[in-house]
Amino acid sequence: MEDIAAAMASQARRDEQLVARFQAGDARAFDELAAIHLGHLFALSVELLGNRDDAEEVTQEVLIKLYHCISRSRPPARLRAWLYRVCVNQCHDWRRSQRRRPVMLEMTEGADRALDPDPANWAAGAALREALRSALWELPRQQRTAFLLCHFAGLSVNDIAAALGCAPGTVRVHLSRATARLRDALSAEVNVDESV
Repeated sequence: MEDIAAAMASQARRDEQLVARFQAGDARAFDELAAIHLGHLFALSVELLGNRDDAEEVTQEVLIKLYHCISRSRPPARLRAWLYRVCVNQCHDWRRSQRRRPVMLEMTEGADRALDPDPANWAAGAALREALRSALWELPRQQRTAFLLCHFAGLSVNDIAAALGCAPGTVRVHLSRATARLRDALSAEVNVDESV
């Protein structure tokens, strides 16, 4: 746990240094800052939107907001949490503006087979991943977002609270309920598959 806290503190210091360099006129510092966070923001956007093209658009919007934020004013104290909050809000705004249900992404067959070449294991793993994706989309938005930020992005409860604009206790409730619902949904899926 201390290693994670130390790594997060180190990343926060690195972010502060890059912002300071950018504000001092080093344009490459923004590129470095964007490169550090781009993959995580894109991956979170894909999970929230279910579509890679839409996720690219949202990620670009988040980076534009970051650029404007740090070029015009002081950056937020917890830049990483702020970025995730902006990303989550952009994803929700994007879905509202598109007025459509996201398409579920499927991992390519080649990627699945590279992880495990046994066809039986590959099929079981693919079915479980699809069941998890479906169960995630059935969760209420706040629960799904909290779960993804915790288990996918690796944010702490306090950072999730900052990203969602709620109290840490509320985040704990969202995580607890999301975990219980996912456990129920996946256990029902496994029981159905085992009885067949």
